[in-house]
Amino acid sequence: MAAVMAGGMVPPLAIAISTTFFRNKFTLTERKLGCQNYLKGLMFISEGTIPFVQKDPCLVTLACIVASAVAGGFSMLYNCGIRIPHGGIFVLPLIAHPFRYIVALLAGSLCGAVIYGFFKEIGEEWYEIYIFDIDGTLTDNTTGKIVPSAQEALDKLQENGNFVAIATGRAYYKAKTS
Repeated sequence: MAAVMAGGMVPPLAIAISTTFFRNKFTLTERKLGCQNYLKGLMFISEGTIPFVQKDPCLVTLACIVASAVAGGFSMLYNCGIRIPHGGIFVLPLIAHPFRYIVALLAGSLCGAVIYGFFKEIGEEWYEIYIFDIDGTLTDNTTGKIVPSAQEALDKLQENGNFVAIATGRAYYKAKTS
């Protein structure tokens, strides 16, 4: 069971390590998601890999399979065993040869990270789009002007590199005056 658990822990750890050491190949959003995978991997939550698999299914799947095989293989070679099939780092004290198990996790994670980072193409930067309605959302219904707190929030969104737009049923000339 230790090999099975290693196989599930390693993919998010490999992605996390890859986004850390091959930073220039990942967008800001991918790097943020990658950092979350350190904790997810240690907790045996493999779903942290999903956004990366969706973007590059062949490469991520290949890197994760190799990483899992290496970690599982080393855990079997080191005779690591556990009767609990799940639990991640929380059940480490229950694993036979826990330090060897950590070495197996590191070996698999590093192997997957190098494969993914080395073969990944440089990603295009993502940005988020925020679309707001004017009436009652951004403007005061009595004055028709943008509320100062809303303007401050819009400015912060734009400063952080996001695209801000409005959606309205008004004619252009009426929306322009708000």
